[in-house]
Amino acid sequence: MIPDERQHIAELAADFRGRLDRANKALLPVQFRYFPVGACEPTSILLARFLADHGHPGFRVISAPYITNDQPELWYSHVWVGRDDLLVDITADQFNMGFPPVIVERHSDWHAKHETVEVSVEGFAPEQRAELRRVYELLCSTP
Repeated sequence: MIPDERQHIAELAADFRGRLDRANKALLPVQFRYFPVGACEPTSILLARFLADHGHPGFRVISAPYITNDQPELWYSHVWVGRDDLLVDITADQFNMGFPPVIVERHSDWHAKHETVEVSVEGFAPEQRAELRRVYELLCSTP
């Protein structure tokens, strides 16, 4: 990946994060009401599409479905996007662990230490996919 491409991806990720920050949450589905908290999966799905629509296809939606931080009874999950050796995460700051609002990195110790699986919207119900399309259109119309 050339440096300019990584920079462009970082700019797009920051733009998309800003759109979510500025969006009228009352118009969004409940999982976005407290963005970024609890919104990593739908956000990552939409971010992958946004990157593809702006010239950067091929980002996979990656889920770490069982994160414990050494406390098995207090597990949670997290989702971000990745392509080749680059990860992009615009919701990690929900964990209050010092993450910035936008992460675009070749490596993150925190992300790398978790077992991951790929998420596909193909497994979503038609109404869930339709809702994601509606949210995407709304966010793309947000200045």
